Amino acid sequence: MVQSGERNFQTFRWSLCQLSNIEEKSPPARRSCGLEQKKPPGMQEVLQLDANVQEAEKELEEVTVLLRQSLANTSQDKPRKTVPIKERIHLVPQVDGDEDMTDVPASESSCTRDNINLKPSSAYEFGQSLKAACCCGDTAAGAELLASTEPQLLPQYLSNQLDGHTISFIMKALDLHLLGKNPNLVYRHLHHLHTADRFSVVLMLLEKGERRYMTQLFEHLSAVESTEFTKGDVQNLANKYI
Repeated sequence: MVQSGERNFQTFRWSLCQLSNIEEKSPPARRSCGLEQKKPPGMQEVLQLDANVQEAEKELEEVTVLLRQSLANTSQDKPRKTVPIKERIHLVPQVDGDEDMTDVPASESSCTRDNINLKPSSAYEFGQSLKAACCCGDTAAGAELLASTEPQLLPQYLSNQLDGHTISFIMKALDLHLLGKNPNLVYRHLHHLHTADRFSVVLMLLEKGERRYMTQLFEHLSAVESTEFTKGDVQNLANKYI
């Protein structure tokens, strides 16, 4: 009888531990109940073992109410962690419908003859002036720039910016504005121009339209009477370009 009472008491203690989830959340609490190894029957089995254990059933109900109130109070008192939400706002500039959205380079928007140094004293100044004249499409300014430049310096001045567009611009400037005034200077420029660095590479990449300006220049140059060069000289020089 004593053993049966002890077993009921141990089972009652286990049921309390199970109801409060002590066995899952706090292993030391299970050890305090003396139940860390063997798991006895549940609450319903306690009542089935001895139907006269009314006191145990009453205490169990009271403990159940207290545990539920304790859990409810704990969940209400526990502060909630506030996570700030950061939004990224991308500002998109608004453009009025009447505004022109075409990008205009600064060099073109402010391109005037006054901004072109027609008498440069260095390769840097020559390059800036030639670039400005090309951007403006001002072949007259280009011709004046070439007229103030020694032909033997032209390859050195063009070494850092030689490309198909630059060659085409020079050909048009020489043909339209300088050939009629000073054909000998045009011939000397052409005589030195093809010795510039990367000239042969750029020449191979010229487009059909750019080659047409070159061909027209040599045709006009060969028709000029000069004591400095002959038609044969012009033809030999043209073979280096065309």
